[in-house]
Parts: sequence; structure tokens; C-alpha cells
Amino acid sequence: MLRLCAQGCFSAFFWRRCAWYTGFVAIPKTIPTRPVSGLILRVNYWLVTHRLLLKRLLAIGLGAFCIGIYGYAFGIVFGLARGQEAYRAMMASFTQDLIDYRSLRPLISPQPLQSGVPSVLPAPEGLADLIVTVVNPNQKFAVPVLWYRFSDDQGELASGETFIMPGETKYVVSFGSRTPVGQTTFTLAEVNWQRLNPEEFAKLREEKLRVVISGLEHRTAADLGPLASRLGGQTVFAVKNDSIFGYWDVALYVLLKNGGKVEAAQFARIRKLDPGQEEFITVNWAQSLPPTTEVSVVPELNLFDADSFYDYQYTGPGFRR
Repeated sequence: MLRLCAQGCFSAFFWRRCAWYTGFVAIPKTIPTRPVSGLILRVNYWLVTHRLLLKRLLAIGLGAFCIGIYGYAFGIVFGLARGQEAYRAMMASFTQDLIDYRSLRPLISPQPLQSGVPSVLPAPEGLADLIVTVVNPNQKFAVPVLWYRFSDDQGELASGETFIMPGETKYVVSFGSRTPVGQTTFTLAEVNWQRLNPEEFAKLREEKLRVVISGLEHRTAADLGPLASRLGGQTVFAVKNDSIFGYWDVALYVLLKNGGKVEAAQFARIRKLDPGQEEFITVNWAQSLPPTTEVSVVPELNLFDADSFYDYQYTGPGFRR
């Protein structure tokens, strides 16, 4: 009886509390839900049932990753240790000459200039003219500046500066020197090489160096008649500028040869030669001349000197008349 009374009292108290609470909070009639597909259920079920297997696979994967990292680090350390020997060998090779410069130098360096034996030619007033041939065997190298010296047993006879182009054979002449005593020698004191493109240089040379010699005639003392008492001979010729550039200071070497050997030399200069202009030159020989079989005129114009040329149309600052 007592138990029944107690349950009745508790039930009455519980329902009164619920009635009081529901007066303030509205209880929804339905609980909101989200539809769950069968695939999600199967995946979750598989994850729950195989969680031990997944744990083992994760442990194996992490272990393999750690092993790979340690193996890579060990490989680097081992490679560095092995590379020390190669590194020391490489550093030791720096002091060794691994290039055969003796074989390479002739291939990239110019061949030396070749000079002949100087000749001593008689000149007026007891002086002498010195002449020698210089050959540049290189097609890719020129000498814009060449210092030379003539000497004898008593010292220096003459010195000067000239130039020589690729593949050129030129005469180097010194006029009016004292008469040499003993053996005469020729020395190339300083040679300044310059590498050139053979094709471009040939084109530039053909375009700018167009000095034409014509009407060359040499008269001996017998041909001069009354002038023979004062002259040993006379050479006349014409010089024409056949280019579109004007020339400054055109040097002309007049050479008298006998059997290919130079017996006498003379020098003339044209201060200014316009494009298309022609000048007539007369060279008088004051001394008696040996028999002559050949006469040649060698023009000389320094292609490496920009001041040797001018644009005929240009009359601005620096133009010389």
C-alpha cells in the first residue's frame, strides 16, 4: 500500500511539473532530420568495422615515409663523402695546364711578318735611300701601326712608322739617310696586330682604295735632250681617284727596277684628291740612273686612318681645303 501511494504521489508531481514547463517552452511535434544515402551508411559501416586495419596501414605508411627520409639523408651524406675525393682531384687539376698551347697558338695567332734584305740606293748630295720589302702572310690579320728601324755598324740610320694590310707585300723606304757603314739591317721594332674579317676587309678595300695609275712613261737622260745636263731622268704619269671618297695625302712611290731589283726610288705626294679627279705627276731624278727595265708607281693610302678619307659632300667642321 505504501509503495502504491508513493508512486501515485510521484506521478502527480511529475505531471504537474511537466504541465508547468510546457507552458513556457514549445515542444516541436517533429524532430528535423537529414536524409542519409545507403552509400554513406555502407562507407561508415566499413570504416567502423575496418578501423584496426586502417590503423595498421597508417602505421605502415608512416614507417615507410620515415625510412625513405632517412635513406635519402644517408644517401646525401654518403655522396658527399665520396665526392670529396673527386673534389680534391678537381682542385688539384686547376694548377695543371690541360690545354696544349703549343699546338693551339699557331692556329689562332698571326704568322710573323717577313722582311727581306735592305738595299742601299744612291741619292743626291752623297746621301742614301734605304728600301726593304715586308710581307704579311696573314689573311685575317693586319698591322695598323708598324714601327721599324734601319741600322748599320755605327747605330741607327733611320726609323719610322707605317702599316701593312692582310696579304700585302709592301716597300718600306727611308729617303735621304746618311750613307751606311758596314752591314745594313732592318728591324721590326713594334708590331700591333689587328684581327679582321677577310671578306669585309676585301669589300672595304675595293670600295675605298681605287687609285688608278695611267700614262706611265720614263725618260732617260738620252731622251731629255737639253735637260740631261741637269737631270738624270724623268718619270711622268697620271693619278685618278676612281672612288666616291675624297683622299688626303696620297703617297706615291716611284721605283726604277732592273731585272726585278729596285735600283732607284723617288717619292711624290698629292695633298688632296677629290672623287673622279685626275692629277698629272712629274718626277725628276737629280742623280744619274742605272739602266732601267721596269718602272712602277706604288700608291699608299692608310685604310686604317679615318682622316685619310673624306666625304666629298661634307664641308662642315674639320673639313680641309
